[in-house]
Amino acid sequence: MKTLHFKALGFCLFLLGLIFPNFSPLNAQDEKIEKEDPIVVFSYMKSKNGDYEKMEKEIWKPYMNQEIKNGRMLFWAVYDVAFPGGKNTEYDFVTINVYASIEQLENSWIGYEKRIKKVHPGLDLTKLEKRTEDSRDLVWNEAFRLLASADSKIGEAAKVIVANRMQSKPDKYNEYIRMELKTFAPAHKISVKQGYRKNWHFLSRAMPYGSEYDYDFLTFDSYDSMSQMGKATPANVWQDAHPDKDIEAIWAELNPEKLRILMRGEVWINIIYANDIDKKVAEK
Repeated sequence: MKTLHFKALGFCLFLLGLIFPNFSPLNAQDEKIEKEDPIVVFSYMKSKNGDYEKMEKEIWKPYMNQEIKNGRMLFWAVYDVAFPGGKNTEYDFVTINVYASIEQLENSWIGYEKRIKKVHPGLDLTKLEKRTEDSRDLVWNEAFRLLASADSKIGEAAKVIVANRMQSKPDKYNEYIRMELKTFAPAHKISVKQGYRKNWHFLSRAMPYGSEYDYDFLTFDSYDSMSQMGKATPANVWQDAHPDKDIEAIWAELNPEKLRILMRGEVWINIIYANDIDKKVAEK
């Protein structure tokens, strides 16, 4: 839903790419950027009552369905934060909005009032705003660049996401990226093909930024179920991903603790996601 000034955010993202060398995740000399990375916006919500889920399902899911069908975004979903849980947690839901580019993000909410009324004729936007504020608090937003995925398809949401917040060690930013892209990503692709997980994603921080934030990367381990999440990935996956090396050499090279710190891991359960709808609301 509309929770921040996306046009200003898009402009800031563009400026960051020009000003900060580390903002480009593939700025090492042996890496090349072939296309613009998708932008993923996370909104962390603290619900106030049961109307929050109902509103997301009844109002925002049909609207996001249509936004995807009309090419304004790639993906939208709502996740329940299973772990950590309890009344004292800072947030209990996370919404995920995925955009193909900064330009798509920048334009995502321009003229949304007209479009949402095509999906919900007679909707009172003032009442919707009040209902939104009464049902939840927006704790914070952050935007990340999607650098890599084990499966490039964007569509059905994973039932379970293990969200890992990673902080690269000092002067190890690019080295950590290379480890994820060159060593882990091939193994995760094999793992998906062999049914040990649904997907894997690697993301780098875009906005906000700075030393105040204690993680600059996210890795998402995605599964079809909690049972799938609990199964260990066998060693042959690594061997299949790196056939030119024996398994001992692979494990000897892997030393993630020298490159990054796992700051926090959470388990999210999908409750809603946008998908195709039977009847397209034509854009005018």
